[in-house]
Amino acid sequence: MFRNPEPDGPGFWAVTRYDDVFAVDHDFQHFSSEPTIMIKDPGIGEGGTLGEAKMMLMMDPPHHTAFRKLIRGEFTKPAAAGKGSRLQELARQIVNAVIEKGECDFVAEVAGEMPSYVIAELMGMPLDDGRERFLADIVARCQLTRPIKVICACGNGTAGAFAPEALRRMGAEVIEMDCELDWTFPRYNPNPEDHEMLKSMGEAVRAHGMKF
Repeated sequence: MFRNPEPDGPGFWAVTRYDDVFAVDHDFQHFSSEPTIMIKDPGIGEGGTLGEAKMMLMMDPPHHTAFRKLIRGEFTKPAAAGKGSRLQELARQIVNAVIEKGECDFVAEVAGEMPSYVIAELMGMPLDDGRERFLADIVARCQLTRPIKVICACGNGTAGAFAPEALRRMGAEVIEMDCELDWTFPRYNPNPEDHEMLKSMGEAVRAHGMKF
């Protein structure tokens, strides 16, 4: 066990040895992922989730087990090993598409393409328009009936590659907030349960004269 004093907070204990991490991971009765896995616990009245929404990371069995069954077949060792060469081929295809240009928007043309290619591959969709079909499918499920203004807060996570464009196609006026992909997440954890993210969203809503 390692004690992190956390100068600006109450501090926390970190489990660092493999055997201990394994034991904690398999003992949800004593080490629960609910209501949150964030270091900072929810404050009084803040709650751990937004309404009924909950991420798999914030679930314990049996709920987590039920959701995991939906996708675990694609993430077993044999399944992953069988996709290795195909994923390498997709990566080369993406790089080859931009290499002759000499420069590119890395997020939009490389980093943003790989997950959309993989999703399209898993769903049996054509790769040449996988991203477009993904956006079109989302937009088809939700068309706004009145004009609204939306704060699109992505926390520099992968949603920034899709969410602003999808919302615009739905008919919303979009104000982008931290939509540039940055794996270091410089402002806060890209998680709707994160209090800093909620606080920043609230400040943006007030700054633009919007309603909650």
